[in-house]
Amino acid sequence: MRWTIFVLAILLCAPAVFGDDVHGATPLHYAAYRGDVEQVKLLVQAGVDVNVMDHQGYKPIHDAAARGYVTVMRIVLDIGTDVNTRTPEGWTALHFAASRGYYPAVQFLVSRGADVHARTCDGDTAFDWALRKGHVNVAAYLKKKITYP
Repeated sequence: MRWTIFVLAILLCAPAVFGDDVHGATPLHYAAYRGDVEQVKLLVQAGVDVNVMDHQGYKPIHDAAARGYVTVMRIVLDIGTDVNTRTPEGWTALHFAASRGYYPAVQFLVSRGADVHARTCDGDTAFDWALRKGHVNVAAYLKKKITYP
């Protein structure tokens, strides 16, 4: 009887955990965007795909990077997200973090192998975006990481 109730509860909740909204954003996207570490952990433990894309082609790592949530990025990277995964526009998590000036997030992503040379479809690097947005400390850090041929 107990297992029947447990299984029924899981089946009733599954659409809310594994489904998406009209934009294709899943509960994991929203948890990553809010930096809700506990909810991210629960969703991952429930088996939610950390590489799920919304209708814009964004993954939870992009949402977390756009808000500078290092702990959330660490969780999804540890589960199997590629640090250099791109949006359809060619943006990586590093582009999002750098363009918003999240210095600790930029440092973390670089330490996990983020490609500082990655370019968007418009040809911009994370360094370009940091500089354009006036995040001088982030731009200076990235400039030190760039290697020239």
